[in-house]
Amino acid sequence: MLLVRILMLLLLPVRLPFMLISRIAGRARGAEHTAAAPALGGVGRAVRPPDLVDVRHGVFFKIFTCPDSDEPTLGPNDLPVAAQMADRAREFYKLRANLFPPDDIFYEQVEENFIDQVSRLDNAGEKDQFLVTLDSARRITNDNTRALFCELAPLILFLLIATYAGMLLFFGPLELTGFMGATASEEVTRLAVGGVAVGLGVIFASFVYWFSYTHIQRANALSLNVFITTEFARLNNAFRVSQREALQAETQLADTQKDELRKLSSSWTLAYHWIGVRLFLEEMIVRNTMFQVRRNTTLYRMLGILICFAVFAIAAIAVLAAPVIVPTAGSPLLAIAHLLAATALYVFVVYGLTMRKPFSIIATSLMKDQWYRFDTLAVGDAIAEQVTRDKVQIVINRDRARAAGV
Repeated sequence: MLLVRILMLLLLPVRLPFMLISRIAGRARGAEHTAAAPALGGVGRAVRPPDLVDVRHGVFFKIFTCPDSDEPTLGPNDLPVAAQMADRAREFYKLRANLFPPDDIFYEQVEENFIDQVSRLDNAGEKDQFLVTLDSARRITNDNTRALFCELAPLILFLLIATYAGMLLFFGPLELTGFMGATASEEVTRLAVGGVAVGLGVIFASFVYWFSYTHIQRANALSLNVFITTEFARLNNAFRVSQREALQAETQLADTQKDELRKLSSSWTLAYHWIGVRLFLEEMIVRNTMFQVRRNTTLYRMLGILICFAVFAIAAIAVLAAPVIVPTAGSPLLAIAHLLAATALYVFVVYGLTMRKPFSIIATSLMKDQWYRFDTLAVGDAIAEQVTRDKVQIVINRDRARAAGV
């Protein structure tokens, strides 16, 4: 699988024209089956199950809206739910992780597979909504980044150098000089035309980045932030309820109901253990997802730069072959030198200056400091409080029994 991915990345310059054609054709077909009227910016909404991410297609990028969290609320009277959570905690504590995972996948997939295995305990063997939503968000975020770095930016460069190469090859010195007047030298005219071409390409790429990509990625991240915030808050509330009921279990039943008391206290205690495990693993899958998004963003940036120079290489070959096919007025070698300079300048400005920190758009929109994260549960303190309270009560009852001569 890993070798197939690497091969597909290496073949991306060849696949790029076909990908663009299929993207345009796919959106044209999708427009015919749109279920609702287009929203702002020509965005169409498709029919989807209520527990999946709502995906819409903009002009260049995908927009998603996360579903409502399916995490139920837990109340003091929900003993059957607490008993179910206790059973899942027992299953988890008996679970054995695979110590020899396959070597044809990345480590983050190994970690994700284990978390998925644990989360299925809570969903009757089905994939958990939280993991499905995070996975969909990751894929769409990566798709948008790949479209920007590996498709749109190289496509703009292709149009730029194709136009510039045509002017260098098929316009003679008089025509070229005529653009800037008789006082301008031929080389200055070439540089000026190249500068204008690069400038227009940079302006268009910057416009796409700042006014389309940035806006959509931030909106997607904010939707994901709301989903994570709700999920973590509900788990936090369920933990507090379970902890409180575990601490006061003996006050709910008579002293003679020992079996019922044993079941009640163990259910609520294991329930808050299970909730702590779930929140910890969900926080780990968020970290896993963000790592993959950041890593892929860096890879797409490097791959986009390689594609840009691959586009230049193809253009250089075409320039060298042009005099054999059609008569040209300019020097092919001189044209290649100008195209290389234009490509290098475009890559430096667009990839190095304009699109410097695309991941920060997502990172700053995920308000992690406002989440009820695993550390806020203070699971260790909860366990220590319960054990200490029970031990102290045992000592008090023992001293009372001794004082009474029992």
